[in-house]
Amino acid sequence: MINARSEIDRGSVLRAFVFFALLFSVAIAEAKDKPRVGLNMELMSIRNRSSGPLPVRVRVEYNLPQILEGDLELLIYDGRDGYTKDDLMATIHHDGIVLAGRDYEFNLLLPPLRTAVTQNWAVEAWFITEQERIPLSSIQDRPDPPEAHDLLTTSPLERGMLLCSCSPDPTASTASANRRFLEEALSLDNFNPLYAELEAENGPSSDATSGASQVEKIGRTVIHFAGQWSTRDLPADPLSYCAFDAVLLSDGALSKLTTEQLTGLSKWVRAGGSVCILPDAPMKAQHLEFLRTLFKQATDDATDLTLDDDGRLLVIADENDPVILSHFGLGRAVLLPVVDNLKDRLQGEELGRVVAFLWKVRKDQGVATGEPWRSESLLNILARMNIAAKQDKNGVYLVNPNDRLAEFFGSRRINGKVYVGREQLKSMYGVDARLNPNTEPLLSYAEQILLPSDVEMVPVWIVGVILTGYVLTIGPIDYFVLGWLKKRKYTWIVFPLVTLAFTFITIAVANRYMGSEDTGGKLVINDVTDDGITARQTVLETLFMGAQTEISLDHTSQFVIQAEDSFTAADWQNMYGEEQQRKPDLPLSYSGHFPQKFSTVQQVEQWSPVSLRTLSLEPGDVKLPKFDWSDLSLINTAEGNQRLRQMISKEAVAAKLICSAVIYHEGEARVLLGPPEQSVNLNQRVLPQYGMAQITSRDAAIQSVLSFIPTMKTSDQSFFRVVSQISPEGAGSLEDLAFVDPSDPDQWGLAIMMTDGNDIHVFRKLYVER
Repeated sequence: MINARSEIDRGSVLRAFVFFALLFSVAIAEAKDKPRVGLNMELMSIRNRSSGPLPVRVRVEYNLPQILEGDLELLIYDGRDGYTKDDLMATIHHDGIVLAGRDYEFNLLLPPLRTAVTQNWAVEAWFITEQERIPLSSIQDRPDPPEAHDLLTTSPLERGMLLCSCSPDPTASTASANRRFLEEALSLDNFNPLYAELEAENGPSSDATSGASQVEKIGRTVIHFAGQWSTRDLPADPLSYCAFDAVLLSDGALSKLTTEQLTGLSKWVRAGGSVCILPDAPMKAQHLEFLRTLFKQATDDATDLTLDDDGRLLVIADENDPVILSHFGLGRAVLLPVVDNLKDRLQGEELGRVVAFLWKVRKDQGVATGEPWRSESLLNILARMNIAAKQDKNGVYLVNPNDRLAEFFGSRRINGKVYVGREQLKSMYGVDARLNPNTEPLLSYAEQILLPSDVEMVPVWIVGVILTGYVLTIGPIDYFVLGWLKKRKYTWIVFPLVTLAFTFITIAVANRYMGSEDTGGKLVINDVTDDGITARQTVLETLFMGAQTEISLDHTSQFVIQAEDSFTAADWQNMYGEEQQRKPDLPLSYSGHFPQKFSTVQQVEQWSPVSLRTLSLEPGDVKLPKFDWSDLSLINTAEGNQRLRQMISKEAVAAKLICSAVIYHEGEARVLLGPPEQSVNLNQRVLPQYGMAQITSRDAAIQSVLSFIPTMKTSDQSFFRVVSQISPEGAGSLEDLAFVDPSDPDQWGLAIMMTDGNDIHVFRKLYVER
């Protein structure tokens, strides 16, 4: 009996052992199939703003007890499916990640990268340790190579604007009626005349505004996104706010912000951002100081901001519940009244005034009076270009066109009339009624100026001598000399040797002229405010090497991106009058924590310039020209102009600098110092390649550089026929450099250019008459 029980016990133990062994093997097999490190990426808002940086929330998934240290590597491609290595836009290395038994979550800002015509970024991800490279696939069944993560972005064919709607906790509480109203009412597209035009063309019963005319609407609307952000996610770094066009603080959001967040927000607004504040909760002294700083320009002896005993904001003014609009540096701030129903309080013209001010709409548009912005007809565009035209049932046609105009627009002729289309105007004159982002032509000109000064093209006569010597050597000399020596059978040895020798001679001569010990110059654009603070700094830097080189640079609190070139006359003719062939630049690689502290690696091909755009907010150690930057009389009076001219000239002569200065006002650029062609009516300027014919030397090109910087945009340039300025974004298109409204008589702009060796420094300021 005992033996039987023992056999039974041993059998049970054996079966249990086999069972647990099977379970263990299954667990091991599942562990091998399932990655021990995973990744989840999601946008922190519905969509990004056009050309802006992309904020994403990253969660590195890990549940093992062992500590694992490494870096997150992201390879960002332009496209979703079928992308190749040629579509790589950037490589991001986010270092210093420590995984310890739980998921690692953080917010990451991706650079404002240039995209083609897609709405997706494909992101391949890896977790890199000292021992291995772990793929982080978006699909667990396809771990290696990893399946790319998909990030949906705004199409480059459209204009997307992102409003950061910030509240204490948007996921845990329901938005107030005031916040919901503001998120919709502050949309600039509410004032778009396109919808009324489509309804008039198709009839009120059609579905033109709901989807049937989507092709007509592409690029002609402003796609408004109201992203929900919690106060804990609002960044302290001012550069991170470049992800937004505007920030809305409501539902008690202001009272929850820390001092660091307030400082970062104010620096971004000073640099050109926009903020709308509804102070609907008790706040502290630091929040009141923040408001007093932002609205200093709009308050006077009769208006004051203070707190009551409960910490609620009191606005002491002549009127009840005023809407306060204030310029702050290059940016805008709006303070709304705390009322039960803002929808009833903000109506018609007053709502239009708020929207126009917040989005920096031009003065000559109708938004500030509650009307749609002005529709830009072909007849109006041609009239501004001094081209006579009329319209009939077939479209717009030219009146008595000369041969040159007929050649330009002759592709569409009906009954002897030459008809004009928007696409023709865009291709020939750069006129575009669509609102999608466009690349500024500045880089096409600046890149030539920023090449190393000791770089020269090989003179034609030297090329001719080398070519002649080569032809003579492989021809008569080879024939007669080898014939005289009776060694013509060695021609097949002499010919390759001579070819090789002349090849080395050609390379040596090219290196002698085009080689340089310098990498190129910089164009530094400093935007100054009343208190002498440099609110933002844009640097265009050209890297030009005599051999293929890898350049590594360290950065702190900066955006760095490859600058984008546009099609202008400079693409056909460089400073030496010869055609250029450009290769696509190799993508940048970022390592560290972008944009706070990181390094970049750029591969530069031989004799192929690469241009980088850097954006900093409130950089230190900026040496400004010495005069009172807050004195408006220096800008808007003849006597002040004379004094300013003398002060700038004296400083330039003493330091032996090339210098020029221009004042911008009501569509005109009036020269103070420099070549006279900078003094023009910008509203009548059409061709984007202006000024190239007058540039005969590098010094002359440097003096004319202010003509190429878009301080004040003309009225016929895409989105800038509606707005005068956009919030800083740091993109390579350089769209965010404009800030003077050409239609506002109260706005003035000053730009001063001074050289410093190979570098060119520009100092600009916006003046607003109170």
